[in-house]
This record gives sequence, C-alpha cells and structure tokens, in this order.
Amino acid sequence: MISELIKCDNGCYTNFDYDSVYQGGTNTSLKVITYNPSHKTHFLLHQIYGIDALDTLHKMFDHLYNIKDNANYVSYVVEWLYKDIMNINRSLFLGENTDEIMKKFYYRKRKDDYTMLSIRLNPETK
Repeated sequence: MISELIKCDNGCYTNFDYDSVYQGGTNTSLKVITYNPSHKTHFLLHQIYGIDALDTLHKMFDHLYNIKDNANYVSYVVEWLYKDIMNINRSLFLGENTDEIMKKFYYRKRKDDYTMLSIRLNPETK
C-alpha cells in the first residue's frame, strides 16, 4: 500500500530499508527511500521507529497518508545539478526545515557529485 501511495502521488518507486536498533523501547527502524526514474536518483522520504517490521510499516503508512495534513511539514522545491550534466532537476520534499530537506536529499550520496542551485518554499504550499 505504501508503494502504491507513493507511485500514485509522484511516479516514484519505493525501497524499504529495515534496521534492528534499540532506541527508547523500539526494536526496528524503517527508512523509506524513493527512486525517481526521470532523473534516476534516490531520496530518503522518511524514517520511523517501531516494535517490529509490521509495526513500523503501519506507522509509516499512517505518517505518509496524513503527511500533507501535518502542520509541521512544509513543501520545498530543490533545484540541483548532477556532476557536470547541465540539466536542471527539480525535486519536491516535505519537511520541517531546510536541514531536514538536505538530509533527505543527500542520503547515501556524495555531496561533491551535486550542485545545489536553490532550496525554496513551494508556492503551492497551503
């Protein structure tokens, strides 16, 4: 259901990255990573903690289903270039601030491979 939700929203594919952790009574971490086929890049969508894999999936679905109603999240537009390719790419992110957006953008990437042109609030934000 999570993959379909993301695919219908923005045409991206979804990867689920589980990790066993112990953080404040939780045992499992789930990171949802999206892959955009138009610019062939992945981004961290969200990370959540839960008791086990099933619990994290339920929490992630609830989070993603209701994310646009969360008053703490704002939509940002990031314009960027990859290495020496001069095609300007635009990616949309939801987050609480630009630091969070940069963490999502650079997830498992070499910063030197990317040039950030701009990060701005999406004018279509509520």
